[in-house]
Amino acid sequence: MKRRKLLPLIGGGGVLATLGGVAVFEPDLITGPPRAQGDPISLGERHDPGNVTEYHPSNQSVTYRLQGTENLTETISFSEWAKTQSETIAANAVLQAIHSRFDDEVTGISMHSSRQYLEKALRVLYILNGDGMPDMEAPNVPFEAILERAPSTVDLTVVLEGNEYAADYPVVAERVTLDPVDLN
Repeated sequence: MKRRKLLPLIGGGGVLATLGGVAVFEPDLITGPPRAQGDPISLGERHDPGNVTEYHPSNQSVTYRLQGTENLTETISFSEWAKTQSETIAANAVLQAIHSRFDDEVTGISMHSSRQYLEKALRVLYILNGDGMPDMEAPNVPFEAILERAPSTVDLTVVLEGNEYAADYPVVAERVTLDPVDLN
């Protein structure tokens, strides 16, 4: 009887020790890239459907123009369309906020959305120039300054024909080194 109680305790201790070891040696595996610490942004409601050509109330779908085209369209559910729109709007707002929070123009940063463990996050990419990429501008501000000034979160609501999609995105920052790919 006592043996059965002891085995789960030993097994659980092994799992905790393993997670503790990972936390000590690879903290990004558990915590992800560092969170931005600047003032959050609240964008409120966004009603501009921009790329929408038609809304279909019968099945709550949206026909929209594909980016960079005039004639190509796609029809998807409102929630899928709104999710993509909210990510794009939020990422653009983060870049604008970063640029407005420095006196001079900021170079060497970009935005990307990605899943950070259990939630969607907006990543500020601090792009370090790899070897052999002379056309790319390196960042002109320290990484720590980006962490301090980039918004910590962005929230907004996309509205179309009475439908609403609310989103709240945490913002993280990550150093990325780009190296050319040798295709030979």
